[in-house]
Amino acid sequence: MIESIIKELKLVPLTGEGGMYRYLYAGEKDAAGRESYSSIYYLLTEHSFSHMHRLKTDEIYHYYMGDGLELLLLYPDGTSEIKVLGTRLSDGEVPQFRVPAGVWQGSVVAHGGKYCLAGTTMAPAYLPEDYEHGDMETLCAGYPDAEAAIRRRCGEAIAR
Repeated sequence: MIESIIKELKLVPLTGEGGMYRYLYAGEKDAAGRESYSSIYYLLTEHSFSHMHRLKTDEIYHYYMGDGLELLLLYPDGTSEIKVLGTRLSDGEVPQFRVPAGVWQGSVVAHGGKYCLAGTTMAPAYLPEDYEHGDMETLCAGYPDAEAAIRRRCGEAIAR
């Protein structure tokens, strides 16, 4: 199933962050040349993760198929939470979720799951210079209550 998704959607490794993705759409450019929005497919497996990072723009996650996706969020006020993207609404999962700009985030497939196919949308569009890669030790020191979850979402990027 996972290999079929990768092939059919033409996904490629997301270097640095981890997982597989495909850039899909972008809106018209503004006067400065920045596209008004962008969207991607994003696939994680039980063996991969989205490395802790933060962005300068809000990012909206959309659930498509597979198992739940656990998003760890580290807020500027020192608090943290895990949101699960999925369709098991009675278990607290949500099919869409916004990560505010400036919030550290990292994702893994929910415990016991095999894969999650999601998508993200950003407005204005994603720019590489808006991405900040998280340092595991710095984040663990700043968010000691979330240390185990942070460590699970840091390290060498794994595509599949």
